[in-house]
Amino acid sequence: MAEGRLDRHMNVALEIQLNDGRRDLVILIDREDPLGKSNWSQDQAIWQRDWGLSLHGEIALIRCDRAGRVERAMVGWGQALRVNGLDLRWPQVTQVGEWRVS
Repeated sequence: MAEGRLDRHMNVALEIQLNDGRRDLVILIDREDPLGKSNWSQDQAIWQRDWGLSLHGEIALIRCDRAGRVERAMVGWGQALRVNGLDLRWPQVTQVGEWRVS
């Protein structure tokens, strides 16, 4: 927050290249809003263009193999995740959902 204004750069998408060629993507959405001027709600999707990712949630961790196929996915406080052909949905917001794709 700067000078009493909500800083819109509080969300994070971090790509991690592992030594074995796999990649992780970590997404963290900061839903705290000290000024009552929310810039995000769980009804909105967060998009990450490079990964072709859409997230309705606050936290996501996706691991892809060397070929770019999703191996694992985790969502926190979310309702939907779409990435690389993987489409996960729940009827309501879930605290934690985790998948291992074979």
